[in-house]
Amino acid sequence: MKVIEFLGMPRAGKTTQINRLQVRLKKDGWRVAVLTDRIRAENIRTPVSEGMAYTLVFFSQAIEFYYESLDHIDYLLIDRGFVDVSVWADVHVGLGDFTPDQAEGLKACFRPFTRLVEKTLYFRVPIDIALQRHEAGGEHQAVDDVAMNRTWLELLEASYKKNEGSFPNMFAIDGTMSPDETEASIWKFVS
Repeated sequence: MKVIEFLGMPRAGKTTQINRLQVRLKKDGWRVAVLTDRIRAENIRTPVSEGMAYTLVFFSQAIEFYYESLDHIDYLLIDRGFVDVSVWADVHVGLGDFTPDQAEGLKACFRPFTRLVEKTLYFRVPIDIALQRHEAGGEHQAVDDVAMNRTWLELLEASYKKNEGSFPNMFAIDGTMSPDETEASIWKFVS
């Protein structure tokens, strides 16, 4: 099974492109499973305000989904999976939710799973655009109350810059491109 992880700034087009890639791969006859951050968030009962507990539950679901899909899926498309753990751990340190030792422990637990990721699609979008897109509407979840603010997004952006050198087989995507342009560039990278 090939794992393609989508990560990057909120409202940069990850979900749109996951759905488009899923359609293209299925059209070519591949068996595809998708796990988005929104799907996971809907099923978590741990309060978002409990940073450590919520993060553990959120990322552990990716491990479970990987093993559920292992024997019958050709491609696993995952939004915020194994690679993204390091980014979010650093964000939580910046927010004061984790100590540096706790963040390093979390990273160490997930590091072996990053080796499962064949390709990483890293979506960038300026914070102002992310906030404008969020305010324009769309799906809202409890996690947005915590994460869709300038402080959180600045920490997230800084953490992505710090960690991007560790993303396996990374392809950076400008989240301000049109969905069609983005899809074409992703397809070229993936195929």
